[in-house]
Amino acid sequence: MRSDYPFITIPEYLYDNESDDEKNPLVYPTILPRPEKPIPKNLFEKIFGIKKKIGAYETKLNAHNLSMKNYPRDLDNYFKELGTLMVIAFQKRAAIRTEKYSKFFALNTRVKLLPYKNKLGLSERKFKSFLFEHYKDSLITNICFEFRGYPDFLLKIKIEDFQVILNIEIDEPYAAETGELLHFLDEDYDGSISYIDSLRDSVLNDNGIIVIRFAEEQVVKYPHECIEFIDSIINHIDKTHFPEDEYYNCKVVTVKRWTVEEARKLANEDYRNSYLPNKTPTKEERGHIYLPQDFEGVWKNKDNYFVIGQENKRGNNKIISDSNYSYGAVIDNQRLVGNVFIEKDILSISIKKIQGRKLYANSPTWKFRVIKLDENELTYLDLKTGKIFLYVR
Repeated sequence: MRSDYPFITIPEYLYDNESDDEKNPLVYPTILPRPEKPIPKNLFEKIFGIKKKIGAYETKLNAHNLSMKNYPRDLDNYFKELGTLMVIAFQKRAAIRTEKYSKFFALNTRVKLLPYKNKLGLSERKFKSFLFEHYKDSLITNICFEFRGYPDFLLKIKIEDFQVILNIEIDEPYAAETGELLHFLDEDYDGSISYIDSLRDSVLNDNGIIVIRFAEEQVVKYPHECIEFIDSIINHIDKTHFPEDEYYNCKVVTVKRWTVEEARKLANEDYRNSYLPNKTPTKEERGHIYLPQDFEGVWKNKDNYFVIGQENKRGNNKIISDSNYSYGAVIDNQRLVGNVFIEKDILSISIKKIQGRKLYANSPTWKFRVIKLDENELTYLDLKTGKIFLYVR
């Protein structure tokens, strides 16, 4: 999996790597080396001669002269045979490609597109104008898939007998209005690294659609290079194979893909405002972004204490609100157990047990707005009572 933008998602079976039986079986013609004429090494050879060595020398010399004479002809025959093999190999690869492409792109002919008013951001609206200028009627917007996928843009292009559909996505690290973290790299249950949209993109691949993802920063700063990148993908569809390692001569300045922690840092630094022409709401306007792990530990004040911890590792760094984080407390001499949810700077505690007794219905939920959080101190506002509390870790 690539660690930078842009990248494409395409089924692995479309990568047509050269197999062993396609390697060149011919031997390049050579000229045999000219032998050295034997010279007597001692008095015995000088008196009695070196007839045997002379005979071997003459045999090798004749072979050398013959190879020199036949070399132009052998070289010409080599390239003729090589050309024939290349044509056969090309035809074979083209047949394999046609079979693979026919199966893959046939899948998108069954996909139903439904009208849907997409809400495009500033960068998406601007890039849409570049896409339309270049691809005209091949560009499709304001639609959704029947399986509830909402693409930023689709390109529907006819290549040979194939209907090619490309889904163009523009990824930003966080939502401008809410600060929700988006499109981040994720850790699967087996410990491998994936990304939050991988299942969605796999579904599109299963329906014969190729996904191309750019970082928002790239389409803002390098729109023409992004168009060239899309063109290179389209041009490779018309070749005999998708090269897995050669990334289509990409001229777009790459952008590192972000983890959830990095997305949170970018949101809290208002990073999108560093490249967008129109400024988005700042962290002060939309609220600082916290994650459940920021609150791990034992928090105490004069009368009470509470503990926030992770129930299992599988929930780590998954989403902003994560019920895998538990809450245990002694508040007003009552033992409380519950789950922790965090959305931006609002900490919610859903109480599941009081004094060991489970609450099956109407369980209370407390909501606090974080005023200050550092390594040792938590100050929050109780949104129900309006009171401010200070705890230390």
